Amino acid sequence: MKERKVSKSEKKLLSFSPSISQCLSFRELVYLPNCCGTVVFLWLTGGKGYWFWYEENKNNNLIGYILKKERWCKAKIDRTHILRYY
Repeated sequence: MKERKVSKSEKKLLSFSPSISQCLSFRELVYLPNCCGTVVFLWLTGGKGYWFWYEENKNNNLIGYILKKERWCKAKIDRTHILRYY
């Protein structure tokens, strides 16, 4: 699956973005692999934040789907670009 439409319940649950201060720091990324198979919010070093459906960790990259507008889009995020996560 490269992308899929967001369900009504996902849209309702993920309608907010946590502030950076509410998120765990990058130093605590060692715990992120425990979140595999769940949805997490990622603040990236460029100042953007995304809901991310996390599927796997491969070669220092998180593989999964980013929520953009009303679609889950396949994505790969370098762990070194993650500032904080929720």
